[in-house]
Amino acid sequence: MTLFVALVALAITLLYIYVLYLRVELGLMSLLATSFLNLVFGLDSSILGGIHLNLLDVVSVCMIIAGCIRTAQSLDRLNAIRIIALLYVAVLAFSVVRGFFSNGLMITFNESRGITGQLLCMLYFLTAPSDEKSLRKYVRIYLFYGAALCAVAALAAMGLSVGTNVSAAMETDGRFLPASGVAGIAVCGFLSLALLRYRQGGLKNQLILVMYMFIAVYLRHRSVWTMLLVGTIVLLPLDRRLFRRLLPFALAAGALVAVLVLYGGSAQGGGSSDQFSKSATDDSTWVWRVNGWKELLLDDEQKALSV
Repeated sequence: MTLFVALVALAITLLYIYVLYLRVELGLMSLLATSFLNLVFGLDSSILGGIHLNLLDVVSVCMIIAGCIRTAQSLDRLNAIRIIALLYVAVLAFSVVRGFFSNGLMITFNESRGITGQLLCMLYFLTAPSDEKSLRKYVRIYLFYGAALCAVAALAAMGLSVGTNVSAAMETDGRFLPASGVAGIAVCGFLSLALLRYRQGGLKNQLILVMYMFIAVYLRHRSVWTMLLVGTIVLLPLDRRLFRRLLPFALAAGALVAVLVLYGGSAQGGGSSDQFSKSATDDSTWVWRVNGWKELLLDDEQKALSV
């Protein structure tokens, strides 16, 4: 019976990889759906042969395998971007092999999940179709993902156990999604500019853009603030018309945040001015990152480690 279940699971997995190889939009939907579940409810890892795996890991591995097949078939159409990507993949592969000989198979596999995102970009999405019809599909899928995250943030503000409310340590923080989720909403803010650029605007599309920008700012992640600022500045030399179009909506989102902070901060789950000030000035995460870099690069005597 166990063997039969294993064979069925293997057949389903191989079929899924084949479909991922054929349809990139299915891969994007699978990745965003599992990322959404992970952000909203938290996906518990199961230990399989000493390796910690959750649904997001399984989907990512299947997409990487499909990406390897897609990349192998495009080797006859190499360009500068693909050569750089393949070199980057080679560096990551070397790091994994080196980690295997230094730390063993299980530790290497468990720690290498941190590079799955880069591998997905270089192997799977770099070979995705880039015609206008396909791009419209990708944008539409991602905008639905962002809208779902906005709905989760609203539910968390009402006290439901979703988003960061799943973790008791972050329940009183007032930031109802982790930074990765809010970054996704910020990306949707920029993508929704396409609705205004390639369509006739309209109140609905304008409100969609303001909603994404407002929530991305209001959830108080400095990394996302930086992302929004840099993205807006980069628009200026790339497309001045689009920059001028974004500016009033960004100002409107900022005004909404200010009003809500000043007059709604006392409400349940509302972000107060003190919380915004703390988000802007707290350097604990920066210190934590610097100390982590030092541990990677320096030994106990503060001397550079050999590679």
